Order: sequence, then C-alpha cells, then structure tokens
Amino acid sequence: MSMMLPYVEKIGLQLLLEPQTSGVIFRAACAGVGVVYPAYQSFKAIEDKKNAKQDDEQWLTYWAIFGLASLLEASVDEILAKAPYYYHAKLVLLLWLQMPNTQGARQLYTKYLRPPLVKYQPKIDIVLNKVTAVVGALYTIYKVPIDQAMALAAYGLGQAKSFLAWFTDGKSDGPAVAEGGSSKTASQFITR
Repeated sequence: MSMMLPYVEKIGLQLLLEPQTSGVIFRAACAGVGVVYPAYQSFKAIEDKKNAKQDDEQWLTYWAIFGLASLLEASVDEILAKAPYYYHAKLVLLLWLQMPNTQGARQLYTKYLRPPLVKYQPKIDIVLNKVTAVVGALYTIYKVPIDQAMALAAYGLGQAKSFLAWFTDGKSDGPAVAEGGSSKTASQFITR
C-alpha cells in the first residue's frame, strides 16, 4: 500500500493541475472562498463590537470589490471560463483580496474604486434617487396586481400540496374545499 501512495499523490496532483478536469473543483472552491467564508466573516464583524471598525472596513471593501468583479466577470464569463487555469487564478485572487496580511481588497478599493466614486458621488446619488423614485412609483402602480399574483401563487401552492397529499396518501378528502362546499377559484383572487 505504501508503494502505491506516491502514485495516488501524483495522480491527484495531476488532476488538480489539469485545467479541464480541475475546473469543477476550483470553481466550487471559488464559490466557497469567494462567498461562504466572507459571508461568515461579515456576520462575525457585525456581531463583534470590539473590532467593529477594522472588521467592517475589511469586509465592506471586500464586498465592494467582489461585487464589481462579479459584474465584470459576468459580462465575459464565457470567454474567461475557457481560459486554462482561470479558476486557479481566480481562487488565488480571492484569497489575496481577503487575507488580512495582504489587504488586497483595500488596496484595489483605495487605488481604483474610491477615486471615481468620490469624484462622481453627487451625480451617482442623483441617478440613484431618480431610479428609487421610479421603482417606488412602479410598485405603487402595480401593488394590487403584484399582491394578487402572490395570493394566487400561494393559493395554487396550497392546492398543489393538498392534491399531492390526497394523491399519494389518500388521507385527505381531495383538494381543499372552501366552507359551504364550493371550491375557491382563481378568479376570486382577481378584482377589477
């Protein structure tokens, strides 16, 4: 068995370094390192009142850079995913962004993201205020249909659960029936 171990290690290392076979492994590692770990560290930063400012800045700058990088990556993901060792490099970059001793996110934020945001902050605020007002107005206009759609979806889900319980177990008397013996219909959720 001990003679086989070097071969197993060699095969494992070859699989990890082979771009086509290791893509899935490194892609999953990027998700864990890029989102799960920082989310937990952000939770700890929120809950820890002792090092609040330092931890908050560390993870706020990370999420700002991560969000911008994710936006940029989404636009060229098909091309980047085909590049050999892309996910290997992405994993190293994510680690560099997060590590307290490298403070990569803070470096990128300070050098590249902060200057244009400070320069254009008044204009960005104006645009965001207008967008917020438009979205608020749209919600006000479509609130009733949105609420009706949500109620209809909840009713449909309840009916589907009831039917499945009846169909698989035979323990209920069939799909739910409203009081008075008549079934509710979808039209009861739509008011004109």
